Amino acid sequence: MIVLVAASLLGTLELIGLIVVAIVALGVVVFAHEWGHFMAGRRAGIRAEAFSIGFGPILWRKTIGETEYRLSAILFGGYVKFAGMEGTPDKTPQEIERGFYAATPERRIFTTFAGPFMNAVLAFALFFILWGTGRKVPQGEATTVIGGTEEGSAAEEAGLQPGDRILSIDGRPVSKWYDVMMGVALGPRTLDVEIERARRVIVVSSSGRTVSRWQEIVRALASGKPLRVQVKHKRFILHKQVRPKEHPKAGARVMGVAAEQPIIVYRVQPGTEAERMGLQKGDLLLQLDHQPIYSGAAEWQKELRERAGSEFTITVERAGKPLTLTGTMPRAKGDEPPVLGFVMARVYVWIWEDPVEASAYCFNIMGRTLKGLLTRRVKAKGLSGPVGIVGVITYSLRVSFTSFLWWAAFISLSLAVINLLPIPVVDGGHIMFSIIEKIRRKPVREKTMAIVTNVFAVLIIAFFLYVTFHDVKRFIPSSHKDNAEDKTPPAEQPEPKPPEPEPPPPEAPPH
Repeated sequence: MIVLVAASLLGTLELIGLIVVAIVALGVVVFAHEWGHFMAGRRAGIRAEAFSIGFGPILWRKTIGETEYRLSAILFGGYVKFAGMEGTPDKTPQEIERGFYAATPERRIFTTFAGPFMNAVLAFALFFILWGTGRKVPQGEATTVIGGTEEGSAAEEAGLQPGDRILSIDGRPVSKWYDVMMGVALGPRTLDVEIERARRVIVVSSSGRTVSRWQEIVRALASGKPLRVQVKHKRFILHKQVRPKEHPKAGARVMGVAAEQPIIVYRVQPGTEAERMGLQKGDLLLQLDHQPIYSGAAEWQKELRERAGSEFTITVERAGKPLTLTGTMPRAKGDEPPVLGFVMARVYVWIWEDPVEASAYCFNIMGRTLKGLLTRRVKAKGLSGPVGIVGVITYSLRVSFTSFLWWAAFISLSLAVINLLPIPVVDGGHIMFSIIEKIRRKPVREKTMAIVTNVFAVLIIAFFLYVTFHDVKRFIPSSHKDNAEDKTPPAEQPEPKPPEPEPPPPEAPPH
């Protein structure tokens, strides 16, 4: 009991630590944005009244020159306060000396654009680092091989099978699982899915003649002559028409497939059936009773438990060669499920992308997502707000530090793009007003600007609350009814290197 409590406490502390790191990382992205505004504003001659690290109650302040530097309680980014952002009872914003609106439109555009620009610079710098280090991800994220199809799903209805490799969706080549997810969510209602499938072909040799068609094989068998029978694997390219279904929670269409998740033996417990049958740490699990299992630890666990009290075989890859081991699955003890006696872990691989390739990939995702929102192929509830973003960063930290850096870069680049949209309130709105002023040769009326800004502020806040509500809702355990309806495999919610000598932490309890 004490061990279980201690393990639970350590797990909770680890989760809290990951969330804190995720929040700080998101704060760094926001801080870079505000730092860009601050430095460009100084260069443009606009007076910064305050620059704060964090939000909320001010813990420390010091005035240097004309700017008050602050450290605030909530270390979630920061802000810069320029003079003249608002008028005073006796002066309009344009009349405040060295204020933001007193500057020329060109200087305001320069100052405003610098925030998103710094986010892009930060993202590119992180992608450049990852180009040299590589990015460690579960192999399932770096493949397009189907690990499993959900019963009654669009994929099953279309005839997709575990082991199929998806080559393209609606003519767009896919190379990672995230490509598959985006292609399904943002594609048309009926998808042309190109797959590569391996088939076992029986080849019969008789009198120097080789036949493979069933009719020829039957005739050869009926001849009574000595035959040589071989089973070969051939690969075929097939096209399947798939009509994705909308996921009730994600707000996007899904096929009902999960990625292939190769599994290795992380640890073998002494004195168990797993040790007796010869399983060893680092074995790559290939087949159970000569049938491949593609969908990871959960499927292995399910299949092994169904064999309780029965003899079975496991085919593994050890030192680059296949090896078949025989054992008997222990029976359940009381309420405890049967346990073979080993711990499984996912296989990880390394991928390399140059900064231009990585940036282009992110721009493609963002562009297609915005298009999906406009065409209603993606619903707003499927997007992630701060809660969902922290969840993604927390998950990436569990995977690897390099995966964490990639997601931080992606979020930074996303922040740059979103802020450049021509919407009042965000940076793109300020740039738009400055351009209008430059064309009209006079400022936009303060009252008009205030009305438009306030309207969009209300809309953005409402959108933010809506997205956050669904973010939180996804973290709340579903009711029994929801669980019955929500059957989509969890994996559908992105030059490999061999597995590392020391496997990563296990993803499942002993089996």
